Amino acid sequence: MKKLYLIGNAHLDPAWLWPWQEGFAEVKATFSSALDRLNEYEGFIFTSSSVQYYEWIEKNEPELFEKIRSRVREGRWVICGGWWIQPDCNIPSGESFVRQGLLGQRYLLEKFGRMATVGYNVDSFGHNGALPQILKKQGLSAYVFLRPGPHEKDLPASTFWWEANDGSRVVGYQIPYTYCSWLPGLEDHIRQCVADLKKENLQSFMCFYGVGNHGGGPTIKSLDYIRSIQSEVAETENVALTFASPEDFLTDLNRDPVSLPVCRDDLQHHAPGCYSANSMIKEANQKAENALLRAEKYGVLAERLGRPVEDVLEEPWKRVLFNQFHDILAGACIESVYPEALAQYGEAVSLAGQTENYALQGISFHIQISKEEAMQPLVVFNPHPWPVQAVICHERGIEPGCGCKVLDSTGREAPHQLVRTQAQVEGRRNIAFEVTVPPMGYETYRLYMDPALSPAGPVKADDPYMLENDMVRVRFNAATGLIDSIFDKKARTEFLHAPAPVPTVIHDDSDTWSHGIQRFDEVLGAFTLRSINRVETGPLLNRIRVVSTYEDSILTQTFTLYRFSPIVYAEARLNWRGKNQCLKLRIPVQVENATATFGNPFGHIVREATGLEEPFQNWIDISGACPQNGMQQGLTLITDHKYGADVKGQALSLTVLRSPVFAHHIPQQLNPEDEYLYTEQGTQIFQYSLIPHTGGWRNARPAQRASELLQPLTKVAETYHPGEFPQSYSGLALCEPNIILSALKKAHHAEGYILRAYETDGKYTAATIQAPLFSRDIQVRFSPYEVKTLLIRPGLENCVQEVSMTELPPEHNIKEHL
Repeated sequence: MKKLYLIGNAHLDPAWLWPWQEGFAEVKATFSSALDRLNEYEGFIFTSSSVQYYEWIEKNEPELFEKIRSRVREGRWVICGGWWIQPDCNIPSGESFVRQGLLGQRYLLEKFGRMATVGYNVDSFGHNGALPQILKKQGLSAYVFLRPGPHEKDLPASTFWWEANDGSRVVGYQIPYTYCSWLPGLEDHIRQCVADLKKENLQSFMCFYGVGNHGGGPTIKSLDYIRSIQSEVAETENVALTFASPEDFLTDLNRDPVSLPVCRDDLQHHAPGCYSANSMIKEANQKAENALLRAEKYGVLAERLGRPVEDVLEEPWKRVLFNQFHDILAGACIESVYPEALAQYGEAVSLAGQTENYALQGISFHIQISKEEAMQPLVVFNPHPWPVQAVICHERGIEPGCGCKVLDSTGREAPHQLVRTQAQVEGRRNIAFEVTVPPMGYETYRLYMDPALSPAGPVKADDPYMLENDMVRVRFNAATGLIDSIFDKKARTEFLHAPAPVPTVIHDDSDTWSHGIQRFDEVLGAFTLRSINRVETGPLLNRIRVVSTYEDSILTQTFTLYRFSPIVYAEARLNWRGKNQCLKLRIPVQVENATATFGNPFGHIVREATGLEEPFQNWIDISGACPQNGMQQGLTLITDHKYGADVKGQALSLTVLRSPVFAHHIPQQLNPEDEYLYTEQGTQIFQYSLIPHTGGWRNARPAQRASELLQPLTKVAETYHPGEFPQSYSGLALCEPNIILSALKKAHHAEGYILRAYETDGKYTAATIQAPLFSRDIQVRFSPYEVKTLLIRPGLENCVQEVSMTELPPEHNIKEHL
């Protein structure tokens, strides 16, 4: 007899059409109700995810928490998911997904004596293809989801192997129809699931029931109804209706193995518009993630150099993980949810900044710096395990007639120029100077201000509409403000097929999620030029500012080209007033037979260039054959907090924003006579870069360039003092460019440090990590696209050990950790 496993659950959105405080109260009410049902109905099993809810109960209702612990021990309250919350599964960084499982699984282990084995994101809108490796390395062997539905993605079966690009597999299970159901619809829901099970090659199937979204869970009427039909369904359909958990279903699969089909892909496309809705929350998430990651690295650097700082970053991480909840981060909540979410992200950024400052000034104040007349010491820190060449700006008061020069620790003069100041105060000067900072370390620069030095005079540009260095020539059109050409001077090749980037306005009357939408391509018009001006000219950098308008919206873009790089950097300031519209930056690339590669957590995915709206992370590349010479070339776009785009043919379109009504969900119709709150109104700032490259996308090193954009160098203005540290130092270097550092931090509740890195290019790599911080070199072998987590315990004979993403060794004994 086949089994239909009935999964009693209560999907709980902690914030959506209500604030998180109301979600908090509903968690308590729902969990109390579930305990009552467990007392009343023998054999009933309740399943619940989201570790955040258990921490709320523990801190606010400890007696209720102890009752839950008792039922967990009994096996009738089943904890699944293992993550802090059910997050959006496309926007968070790879490291955030790791922290979801690290903090979630370790909490479950500490409080309940066990970790979850089944991943569980039943309401998330899409699922990136890197997740199977992450899940498996967190002790999760299966993954339960609802979306995308059968009409949105053609999966090989409802139960399948979901495989990441490194070969890691977990069992994927697509919930049939809905993750919550109660009377009167429960009857039809169970009958449909029974019919589907009878068609399947499997011996068991899962059917989810219980009041959801605002909580509630299985009701008395629902449980009574199930009891009343169990015998009849068994007799007439030869199917046993069994109260169970997702773990029971997985156990059945393992006990009676069947040949499951394999899916090697993202699980998309549901509600693609949510990746471009409500930019403010996406920007806050990106800034908080990277502020915490950078602070962790600098905290390790300071501690290993003998200047430890207090570790206060776990609670800020919890704030970030909570606000990655899918409705919050997707921009789908009511407007009143977001001030609190932004405040919590701001708290995380503030505490990360405090930790970083304590760490860096703890180091810089102990650097040996001798006193020199009219000299300002500046210490520049690099959080990346490769040397970074960049431009740092330092604004200060300088007496009229003074010139300046900048020297590094070896006495080499750094190219510099005066650029526009932030403060419009007499006597202020902003000195931009070129730096090269060692991997995971620092370099000390000396800024001299002296009347004997010739002050920098104005430099006249040969062409006011051209940015040029030894590598590339970037030509702007004086009539449109668009870039007509990005020309590689060495390879003698052009990278643009047509002017770019074109700020294109799209008609978009879809709801907040863009339910039922696959493309945004109904063009209304484009921004037109108001002004174009060269705003900086000099030996180090040149800038052109383009101001354009569309109706009441204003877009100001400042394009920068440095002397040492072919990358075109853009900072965009947008004052948006559009409603029911979408804004894209369209970039046609000069290639044939284009291949579109999208960044995703810990890697990338190749997608067809058909114009579908796709989620991505940090970078997109279009590469193909140059029409003139047939050689391989392409253009990579790097961006900070934009997560939606499409590629059609040879044109890349970055989705800057969408402006629907807050929390509008079809089929609800909007009344044209009413006033509504629209997203994206007002000013926002975002950054993007264009990297022309010959050869394939790997030559652009997009993962490194994105890391440098998201975690820029940090400057500390110092003074003269004795010290035990040299003026230049490198603490840790990854020698292979295809190995990227994801995190360097103190181990979770253990002595030692965690280093996590991943392979980007799809090749076996014997990597060398030069680690003066730990007084040794570390040799690590990476398989293609593998993410490795290393526990480093200096001073021990077995100093380096590979561990899981929960930071437990593979052979760990749970009882030792209770």
